[in-house]
Amino acid sequence: MPTSIKILKVRVKKFPNLNSSGNQWDNLAVGNFVRPDLNIDIKIGDVVMYDSNVLDDKTSNSNCTDTYDFFPDLALNSTGFNSQLTFRLYDYDPTSYDFIGGYNTFIYSPTSGFPNTLLLGTCNDTLVFELTLQYVW
Repeated sequence: MPTSIKILKVRVKKFPNLNSSGNQWDNLAVGNFVRPDLNIDIKIGDVVMYDSNVLDDKTSNSNCTDTYDFFPDLALNSTGFNSQLTFRLYDYDPTSYDFIGGYNTFIYSPTSGFPNTLLLGTCNDTLVFELTLQYVW
């Protein structure tokens, strides 16, 4: 078993271009931008382990090949990587965060080997993340 696992990168490969009401993520009060300003966080329980910078005014091509990258470089010891992690994507606005979607998952399983990448969701889903991992022995 590794001593730690680093989450080097979270790539957003797909997300919904419209909110659950079928409207643009941003209204004109935000300016001329109507597409979401992407922000991601990673949590263990209620503890935020990583809160990203914001990628402004992004759109998804909806074919699972988006390359919106966040670089948490988050090292988790065995307690952390054996815990359920929550990955959540938001549309950042100056006065609020609008939840786009997310996943609860375990990044380590003793029977899954040691993949360098881990896909959260499938291309049939509205939201897909690809994690790049590094194992420390």
